[in-house]
Amino acid sequence: MARQARIFLAAEQPDGVTVAEVVSPDGRLYAELEPDADARVSGLLDDFARLADESAGPVVLDMRPIVVVDSSGCALLMRLRKVLLDRNRVLVLCTSPQARDVFEVTKLVRLIPCHTDPDAAVALARADAKA
Repeated sequence: MARQARIFLAAEQPDGVTVAEVVSPDGRLYAELEPDADARVSGLLDDFARLADESAGPVVLDMRPIVVVDSSGCALLMRLRKVLLDRNRVLVLCTSPQARDVFEVTKLVRLIPCHTDPDAAVALARADAKA
């Protein structure tokens, strides 16, 4: 069984924005074909909800180590977005170029802004939070 991806608060926090990191031992965000998919998704949602409850402002989810995202990974991101929307907060993704390509093809970028540069993702989060 592969180790599960997790979400952690990043060591460095810019003013007014919460940065979280997705850590995955295999560089993938997927669950669909795994036998314990529900447990994996629940663990990530719990990590993210805890982070959302313990922080303020928009959230940048640093996913740069993730290079493979399947449909269940995209569905998970939509659920993470809803966690923040329910708290009147914004989610912005900082992605690898490979993951951004997936988000552009699936049109996920229309719902969750993303950038491959961390500083640009933080600036985007600040701008979206003010809008």
